[in-house]
Amino acid sequence: TAADAPASEAETEAAAVERPYLAFGAARALSNLAGPTALIRLTDSLDLDATVGVVRAGGGMAGTSTTHLGALAGVRQTLARRGDAALSVGGRAGLIDAAASDGTTVVLEFPARVELTVTPWLRLHVEGGLAFSIAPGTEGSIEGPGTDGETTWALGAPGLAAGAGFALALLLTAPRGRPAALRC
Repeated sequence: TAADAPASEAETEAAAVERPYLAFGAARALSNLAGPTALIRLTDSLDLDATVGVVRAGGGMAGTSTTHLGALAGVRQTLARRGDAALSVGGRAGLIDAAASDGTTVVLEFPARVELTVTPWLRLHVEGGLAFSIAPGTEGSIEGPGTDGETTWALGAPGLAAGAGFALALLLTAPRGRPAALRC
């Protein structure tokens, strides 16, 4: 019967995109954190991701630059999918070590991502959105409690930002019609 017939190659490839997977790659987040990234697709529309890396601050023509270590984790929901392209939105939170100052910066990001599936194992993305940073002892639009000599927390003005990256996916389940040894 038609229901028992093997799936076509196109149906098999489409099914592979929707299945859970684990992916590793590199990305630049909205907060300028750049480094290796890991992504887990839990369902056909829900992703978890984590990025660790460095942020370069300062530099340019007038001064010296500093390097800060950081990490971000987040969740994204796919809103629309057409062919090999998907649009998702979500949120990320993380910490960036302000090595030269007296504290750690908390980062909140709200990205909108366009992801292109080039092959079942290669995905490219670009994203834009809002990024907030909450840093100790800085001046901003909202300040926390404190008196002179105490550390205060400030919420800086939000900024529009962009990032990009890639991921190499390892399928967690074999697509229909293919042996389990050919998952990647």
